[in-house]
Amino acid sequence: MKKIELILILIALTGIIMVRAGIETAWYIIIPALLSDGLLYFFFGFAVINNIKSGNLFRAKTYRDFSFLHLSGSVLAGMSLSLVPLAVLFRLKEYPLGGTITFYAGIFSVLNLLIITLLYFIKKQLLYRENIIRFGIAVFIILAFMRLEIRI
Repeated sequence: MKKIELILILIALTGIIMVRAGIETAWYIIIPALLSDGLLYFFFGFAVINNIKSGNLFRAKTYRDFSFLHLSGSVLAGMSLSLVPLAVLFRLKEYPLGGTITFYAGIFSVLNLLIITLLYFIKKQLLYRENIIRFGIAVFIILAFMRLEIRI
């Protein structure tokens, strides 16, 4: 799951660079990459956040170590993380309510970052440190898109 996540982000960044270079057809690369990334986080966010490999996704023994609260929290965190690529897309294309979606994605990402940081200091698990990095990058991206007027 982590490889798919990185590949989609790199494809979107490549498309953004191509648009900045004057290639207008690069939107055909950016839009599917960001939408796919958002759908990945929305439907499989719990697997991405818990580092569950795609082969173990439908095995019952994979989830025995997780509590109900942990799984429900990671589902909600995945849903909030799915707003980030959609907010970036809405800001890049200057769609209506792009600023509102960016604002809500920022609030949810900051809340998740605070909760995961607190859990990391309590439990000291590697899983939480990786998610602190993931949500830290999401907060940085959201703040960059909230402050800058993006004109591509």
